[in-house]
Amino acid sequence: MSYVTDRRFARVVNVPASLPETELRRGKSIQIAQWRLELGQKLVLKSLCVHVVRVLTPGRLPAYANTALGTASVGLYLDGALTSPIAFARTEVVGAVSVYPYAAHTAVTPGLYTVVVSNNTTNIDLSVCVAGVFRVYT
Repeated sequence: MSYVTDRRFARVVNVPASLPETELRRGKSIQIAQWRLELGQKLVLKSLCVHVVRVLTPGRLPAYANTALGTASVGLYLDGALTSPIAFARTEVVGAVSVYPYAAHTAVTPGLYTVVVSNNTTNIDLSVCVAGVFRVYT
């Protein structure tokens, strides 16, 4: 069994990824956290959750710009590649959804990692909030 020493603990950074309730217009995305990972560092996604609080455009069926990402989604992306997230959570209904918490989401490739929340419809505005954290080991 290994213990976390003071020296090791000082080299761990917890980076929050949170967004209070915000209006997310149709087809828009908001970048909520960013971290540049250097050679020899490791990034571990601990939790990430998107919550669609309510639909601000009632009475319409959603027209999806990208059906794979649902109505709203949040994801961890490398170098702005919005088509292939490292980990993401998506929802098609009002409520909260999180990234699968029992799988390790680890990144060691150097680059710019970004957490982005997106409204993936072309005709509906949403009220969303996001909560999450990732840990960087240096």
